[in-house]
Amino acid sequence: MPCTHVANAVPGSTPLTIVRVLDEVGGVTDAIVRCKDCAAAYLIELLDWSGPAKLTRTYRVSLVDEALLARFLKNLDRGSCDIRRAPAEKQSFESQTRLAPLTLTLRATDLSIISTERLSGEADMPMGGWRERLR
Repeated sequence: MPCTHVANAVPGSTPLTIVRVLDEVGGVTDAIVRCKDCAAAYLIELLDWSGPAKLTRTYRVSLVDEALLARFLKNLDRGSCDIRRAPAEKQSFESQTRLAPLTLTLRATDLSIISTERLSGEADMPMGGWRERLR
């Protein structure tokens, strides 16, 4: 379950700090973030965007294990001459995170909270990359 600092964040607050942006178009689309209060790590992935310049963005939230995060960042920083390695590393990382029953609607420019939504266990969460869904 996400920490209470993120799950109960009030509109206008900025409880998250970016660890690594994984993809962006006019602002963050996918990123690893941390709670500013307790340092819990999360993967946020774009579900939908709207508003002027598509800066109102809704993200699914996944919990990230610290050992997994450290290994992923080390592998990305190490780099490779194989152009397929980074996308494979990202896919492997994403598959090992745990989807949380929460979506966050954030302003893309500063990741300030617009709204949070707790989801029921039966909620249908769109999966896959945003590039395939939001063309």
